[in-house]
Amino acid sequence: MPARLPCPQGLRGLQLRLRPAVKPSFQPLVQVANLSQREKAKRMKNDPYGWQQQQQRKAANVERQKRIQEIEGKEWGSPVHGVTTPFVESFDSAGQAPMSTPPIDEDGNLLEEPHELPTSPHLRNYFLKDTEVEEALAESHALTKPFIALDRERADSDIEAADLAKHEERHRKAVIALQRIADLNNGSAKDRKHANIRRCVETEVQIAILTSKIRALAQKLEGPKGNRDKNNKRSLRLLCHRRQALLRYAERKERGSGRWLHMIETLGLSPATWKKQITL
Repeated sequence: MPARLPCPQGLRGLQLRLRPAVKPSFQPLVQVANLSQREKAKRMKNDPYGWQQQQQRKAANVERQKRIQEIEGKEWGSPVHGVTTPFVESFDSAGQAPMSTPPIDEDGNLLEEPHELPTSPHLRNYFLKDTEVEEALAESHALTKPFIALDRERADSDIEAADLAKHEERHRKAVIALQRIADLNNGSAKDRKHANIRRCVETEVQIAILTSKIRALAQKLEGPKGNRDKNNKRSLRLLCHRRQALLRYAERKERGSGRWLHMIETLGLSPATWKKQITL
């Protein structure tokens, strides 16, 4: 028997799909692009009235921005230094100088009168305390005291008196030398930084420590050849941004509280330190 092949039952099973052939287009492609700023300015110059209006709006905007920056500069101060307070000025001497050092002009005249600064005279270098220094001096005085003979008949009082005088003179020189060693005025910037950290326990510690470091770095960069110090400039920028982040967090959590107001007034931090853009 021949094989049976399937076939559609009638013409309804046939589906013819006739599509029109795509005709090739020989027209050039035109790409529509936005006008550049140069082309816009060129077209605007062809319209003198529109050009004058644009220049007036631009000048008014520049003048307004300049006026806003002047007002913010007077009220807010620098984003790096903020508003200088006596407590912040005392960072330079780690609380050892009772009076401020006023700036002078080229002729040596004072630009402002010196004022009192908060002091911390109990702080010493190398984390020493006054009681520890006094106890060490008393012990050294007792240990180095010359021996006095028990047999007073054979003792020479003149020699003993001379030895005691030499001992007192040596002890006096040792006291002066130890005071100079423990004095923060003779210490390095690192020693003053550690002393300022101990002074900042009463305020918000992290922000106060960063403020002390920022002031020391900023004064160094403002000195001679400070603009060439790229490494310290980068470090100053990082410290300012770190303090800015902490201030923004503290503003969200403690704004209006006594801790926030005390920290702002003590450290002289203005809104420029956490709101304005930090540029060096």
